[in-house]
Amino acid sequence: TLKSLYEEGFITETEYTSRKSQLIDELTGTSLHKNKGEEAGRPNGGGGAGVQETRQQQPQKTVIARPPPIWDNIEPEKALKITFDAHTRTWHEEPTVIKVDISPFAKGGLRMAYHMTDLGVSEEKREKVSYVLKVSIDPDEDADVYYRDVEMQLFAKIIGEKFNLYNPPKKVSFVKAWLLKLLRRGGQVCAVERFISGPYRKHNNNYGFVNEDERNTPQAFSHFSYEVSQHKLLICDIQGVADLYTDPQIHTIVGEDKHERPFGKGNLGQRGIDQFLKTHRCNSICRYLKLPPINPKEDVGTVPEETTVMQQDMDHIQIKIYERADGRIAVQAATGSTVTDNTTSVVDSNINAKHKVEHIPLLKNKKTTKITITSEETSTGGCPCC
Repeated sequence: TLKSLYEEGFITETEYTSRKSQLIDELTGTSLHKNKGEEAGRPNGGGGAGVQETRQQQPQKTVIARPPPIWDNIEPEKALKITFDAHTRTWHEEPTVIKVDISPFAKGGLRMAYHMTDLGVSEEKREKVSYVLKVSIDPDEDADVYYRDVEMQLFAKIIGEKFNLYNPPKKVSFVKAWLLKLLRRGGQVCAVERFISGPYRKHNNNYGFVNEDERNTPQAFSHFSYEVSQHKLLICDIQGVADLYTDPQIHTIVGEDKHERPFGKGNLGQRGIDQFLKTHRCNSICRYLKLPPINPKEDVGTVPEETTVMQQDMDHIQIKIYERADGRIAVQAATGSTVTDNTTSVVDSNINAKHKVEHIPLLKNKKTTKITITSEETSTGGCPCC
């Protein structure tokens, strides 16, 4: 629960009080808190699509799920598209023009989701692809949280590609994510990814919850990430449409100081890993992958053909997590027995036969005001894309 996280030191008293207040507001539909930005005279987003939500003394808006709007009725606005290049370990900005729906179509525990279209791409592509713009409910959330989320999703995608190399019955993937800086709204940073259509499911969370459907592939992937990293990390909070996932969380083993953990406050360290291991039940895909058994269950759901096991042994990813002299936390990963040190805080992922290396720099932890655990650790509700 939220209180136990506070009592055991995972969140501060201020964070506990703030999140508790938000939960009460969400349950009652009211708010007793004014927007801090409003009190300080900061711009609230500049009209148009009111993406930066304010917390005023009035009932919160009802969020209604609906398809994208008729874009002819929405005013365009300038923005900077911020993408991450895993090969060069650099972030890139380029100008673009977007349109954002005036109201959110979904709401999660931490963010609101808006339909968005990118006028910087061809008209043909705009007709085929729509996007989701996600903005924090907390107007004071540190922008670094968005950058860390993009890096974490890319890291999970790399582990997913490793999982797919062993030809499981169903392959997994993670949606590509990037950022936008909204110039008309005071440089507000938001997360963006392709809209995933179809029934959305949250398969597990970052504290041991397992959906009652208990699908084999998502659970086996989380277990796989733990074994392939030799128990150094675990990817959880698996959610999405079919096996196209988004918004994962990664737990790592990285010492006692929670503030020095990579991948944000949702990284509950060994405690989060232990919670997964308590509730996980190995299935037919776990057995196919030759994963050490954990509370095995009967062969139901997706089952590998002829219930065989993969022919090759698992090629482990060597994970090294440490603090550098400059105070940054470094995470390194590579197949085989060699882990190459680097001059910057990076994740080195060497995942295919050609030994292609991708580098992901991790941001130094600054102020973090949110955690990804939900108000009810066994809840499956919430936004279908947050």
